[in-house]
Amino acid sequence: TGIFTPTEAAAMSAVYAFDRQRNDVKTSLEQPDDCPTKRCMRFRWQAPLEGKRSFHFQLLPAGSDLPLVDEADMTASEIVVTDLPAGTYRWRVESQTVLDGKEFAKWSDFSEFHVQKSKKK
Repeated sequence: TGIFTPTEAAAMSAVYAFDRQRNDVKTSLEQPDDCPTKRCMRFRWQAPLEGKRSFHFQLLPAGSDLPLVDEADMTASEIVVTDLPAGTYRWRVESQTVLDGKEFAKWSDFSEFHVQKSKKK
């Protein structure tokens, strides 16, 4: 019924603990000049924690929950995607770090960008 005696309440108590680590992910996007194909986009990121790190990269069309690119367990801190069709996209990166035997993971905020249609010559 939701009413407990002090003895019953004490029997249900538990101790919870957690560790906090700052695991912010800084992201950047650029169009490299040395791209051999059309519409190269270089996605880069940095995470401040030391330890064993991996990253999870996702690229999605705006308004969709289905990624065009979904790369997990990456050790590199960048990826180049080429030949994206014109449109609006969003992307994010998850930093996954193991530090002192404990796992820490955090997604960056989504960033949005637009790919223009190629101009015909």
